[in-house]
Amino acid sequence: MPNTPKYMHIVDWAIEQINSGIYAPHEKFLSESELCEKFCCSRQTVRRALEVLEQRGLINRVQGSGTYISSNLTAIKSDESESSQNGMTVGLISTFMDNYIFPSIVRGIEGVFTSEGLALQLASTEQSRVG
Repeated sequence: MPNTPKYMHIVDWAIEQINSGIYAPHEKFLSESELCEKFCCSRQTVRRALEVLEQRGLINRVQGSGTYISSNLTAIKSDESESSQNGMTVGLISTFMDNYIFPSIVRGIEGVFTSEGLALQLASTEQSRVG
């Protein structure tokens, strides 16, 4: 898996730990700093992994308290998670968001990306010029 982003290694490891019962529902999960140390990576990498786990409903993050294993877990196999949702986001920047045709184009793009397990993030330049 040389092309797999580092945060996905953390996601896969966490899923494996949860599925094997090492971490039970409602149990406190490792902190960001503990995960940074364990995987020798940046806090941003860990935050991205936790974001993916939270989006999948495997963990709940409570500000000021920590990260907890979700109470309504549905077992997810790490190989299924890697192939069905790779956690990548594609950005789309446009100058014209209010054009009559643009919303249908975005819906089409989003449909294709979603079917491939990709997220879409939109941004508008508001027709401003740089430079």
